Amino acid sequence: MNKTIKIKRDPLFFRGQSLLSVYINEEKVSKLSSGEEKKLSFHTEHASLRVSLFGERSNTLEVSANDHIRVTIASWAIWVYLFKLLVLPVSLVYFELFPPFTSLLLLLGTFSLCHLFLKPFKLFKESDN
Repeated sequence: MNKTIKIKRDPLFFRGQSLLSVYINEEKVSKLSSGEEKKLSFHTEHASLRVSLFGERSNTLEVSANDHIRVTIASWAIWVYLFKLLVLPVSLVYFELFPPFTSLLLLLGTFSLCHLFLKPFKLFKESDN
C-alpha cells in the first residue's frame, strides 16, 4: 500500500530559483522549486528523505505516512556562500598570497570540501495541522 507525505519548500530569494532534487530511500523521485508543495508516495513503513542541489545536501530524515515536511536553508549557509564566493577569492587574488595556479587550486579545494561536508538545506517535520 502506498504511503504519502507532504513536502514544502520555503520560498527563498537565496538559492530559490534552483530546483532541489528529492530522494526517498536514495532514489530520486521528484524536483521541488521555491515555495512549492508536493505529495510524495513510498511503499515501505518508514522511508529516508533528503534533498540535494548541485552536490550540496540536506540532513536525512526518517519519515512515515502522513508526515508534513518542510525544507528550508540553514541560517549559517548564506555566510558560507558569501565567504566562498567573495571573501576567499578576493583575498587570494587581491593580496597575491599565492601564485595564480595555487590560488585556483585552493578555491577548488575549498568549494569541494564545502560540498562534501556541509549540509546547507534543512529538513524537519512540522506538527500536524
